[in-house]
Amino acid sequence: MADERVHVSRAHRNLLVATAAAAALLIAMGGVVCSTNASGGCPDWPRCHGRLVPPLQMNSILEYTHRAIALLTACLVGAAAVAGWRRKESGLALRILPLIAIVFIVAAGVFGAFAVLTGLTPLLASIDLGSALIALSLIIATAVIASVRHSRPVNEPRAARRSVLPTISLATLASFFAVIVSGIFVARGSVMRCVGGPLHLGTWSSVADASWQYTPRQVLATVAALLAATLVASAIRGGVADSATRRCAVLFGALFVAESALNAAMVSAGATAPLLIGSVAAAVASWSALVVVVIRAHMLARSRPEVTGLDAIAAA
Repeated sequence: MADERVHVSRAHRNLLVATAAAAALLIAMGGVVCSTNASGGCPDWPRCHGRLVPPLQMNSILEYTHRAIALLTACLVGAAAVAGWRRKESGLALRILPLIAIVFIVAAGVFGAFAVLTGLTPLLASIDLGSALIALSLIIATAVIASVRHSRPVNEPRAARRSVLPTISLATLASFFAVIVSGIFVARGSVMRCVGGPLHLGTWSSVADASWQYTPRQVLATVAALLAATLVASAIRGGVADSATRRCAVLFGALFVAESALNAAMVSAGATAPLLIGSVAAAVASWSALVVVVIRAHMLARSRPEVTGLDAIAAA
């Protein structure tokens, strides 16, 4: 059982929340750079056209801004790791998760440099995107755990009501991850390869070449969409006693619908800059909300006798 002395200070919680916000902004900016093909705006790395200040061209500004946000995020994750290790009263999770996130942040940074200098194969590009999503998820998980622990004692009694929400939310997260990462293989030349959700059908020039990959992905996307609908319906029906978790699940559903509507608009009217930015922002926001639901659902379920591995991490 978690130690009752486990406590998270306001400053520590605020640092983790700021780190999560920066990480989400980093992923969103990466999606904008990818979908607008702005990565070529700076053909060298870490400088841009050999300069510390990029030229006043939109592609160069977007790419260099992405790099600046990446540096800021890396510094914040490092600070969160140091704070967690120094504040042992915050609990094991807040010490371990930021350290793991650093590994994936560094991996994404290295892949990003090679993407500019030499380009990435679809496999390496999918690992790059997957590393970024995992890092974002770990940082959000840390922020959620810190926020809950700051607002109430660790061992405060929770509702022991049996709920399917932990299982459904985790399955939804896993299916979304697989759909997003696999988009790189089947959507070469399409904005769907950047941060495309389950209902982002998109268009691309090489459907015939990728048809054998496209069909399994669409099956997986259908499963992911059904799981998302089930998750939201379960939350609305009162499948979770915690109102904050229920609101996050509903928010996830709303963002998922918004992203799908923006994707449909791009298919019918073309991928304009506002639609691209809105779609990427909705995709990152819906992923973030889903991670919050997963963590909060498992923290609520940890008082039940059958504690899973993820429950143990949240309770540590």
